[in-house]
Amino acid sequence: MSYEYFTIAKASPEFWERLLMKQINGGTPFSITNIKADEIIINSTNQTALEDIVKLSLEYPEEVFRVKIAGEDVYENYVYLYECSKGDSKLVKEGLEYCFSINVLDLDKLDVGVFDRFKKKVAWYYQKIEQSPHNEIELDLNFDDDQKEEEDEKAKCSVIIEYTTKKACLKAKKCGLTYINVDVEFFDKQEKHQSPDREGQDEYGEFPF
Repeated sequence: MSYEYFTIAKASPEFWERLLMKQINGGTPFSITNIKADEIIINSTNQTALEDIVKLSLEYPEEVFRVKIAGEDVYENYVYLYECSKGDSKLVKEGLEYCFSINVLDLDKLDVGVFDRFKKKVAWYYQKIEQSPHNEIELDLNFDDDQKEEEDEKAKCSVIIEYTTKKACLKAKKCGLTYINVDVEFFDKQEKHQSPDREGQDEYGEFPF
């Protein structure tokens, strides 16, 4: 079974634009699927693009490449952060990272900076919740073993976080360990959209460097 990886690589401004011109002429070893300012996204199957970036850093020794690697499992999004320079790579950090999914039309309608502030607040709250102790105090003591409650395997509990601005209300709901679905309700036209899957996501968040 094939497994898709997403490699995000940052370099100096306009570097990738220059490299993209070389790619058009067949001068790069990988396929760039998205490019903006100082960042590209590389989709690859069954292996990451880290080795290609390391080779690129050897070809361009004046550049320091910052690389984030994630797999296709948004519900347990485990990422690796590297720095590549002069043919060497160094693992800087690794761990779980939240994936935010939001309708692209809603994202375009939000004021600049609102979604970034929302993500930081939501991440902080969920981390706070997940760090709570698991050995909670049980106040309703049951002395009769025959009256044990049956667990409903289909029942799921979730915490919904609301973030309200003058123009809209954003609601976050976490699924799995890392996938956060975002709904937006605008106060002017009362528009509400259900977020799609991967295609509407905020490309794996920002680099924590």
